[in-house]
Amino acid sequence: MSPEINGVSPRESTVDGGTKVTIRGENLGLKKEDVVGLYICGSNCLGSLEYISSHKLVVTTKAWKACTGNIVIETQSGGKAVSLVEF
Repeated sequence: MSPEINGVSPRESTVDGGTKVTIRGENLGLKKEDVVGLYICGSNCLGSLEYISSHKLVVTTKAWKACTGNIVIETQSGGKAVSLVEF
């Protein structure tokens, strides 16, 4: 099943990074290794992934350029999801 992002908290960070972001949804990976891509506003955050469940992930933002954009998750088992919510 395709991943689906339903919520993101918080919805902003500083350009310095270090903000823990909770991503909620459905089918967000069968396990940590199933998540093969996780981008916040184009910044690759996969290295900081904390897999809580297939409904909840936590990542830490990296220092990045100021921007507004989506969150993208890619899983081996279900494909790709793009959040409707902007970060």
